[in-house]
Amino acid sequence: MKHSYMIITGFLLISIFLACGSTGINSGRDLYHAGTYEGTGEGYFGLIKVAVTVTENAVTGVEVLSHADTEGIGTTAFEDLGQEIISVNSPSVDVVTGATGSSEGFLAAVNDALSKARIK
Repeated sequence: MKHSYMIITGFLLISIFLACGSTGINSGRDLYHAGTYEGTGEGYFGLIKVAVTVTENAVTGVEVLSHADTEGIGTTAFEDLGQEIISVNSPSVDVVTGATGSSEGFLAAVNDALSKARIK
């Protein structure tokens, strides 16, 4: 019986070790082809076009190239979301309240650009 507990304990420890070793954003593999990529998304009042700059493992810049959304509302959302995307290294962020349409279009544009950068 004692032998069974040792085997089970050993198995659990190995499982935990392997699980911890494989966690992380990219498990040691590159996420992107480094460069700057353009993407578009449908904003509140039309297309939003962005340029997203990435290294092999991180989003380092998000720039709005063109849009038709409201200055001071949509543009503020773009700035806030761009900073948050860079901070968390992911476009999986919440939309900005009061600028939902602009936020969704911006995030769609960023995702479009990242889909072009992503290593498949």
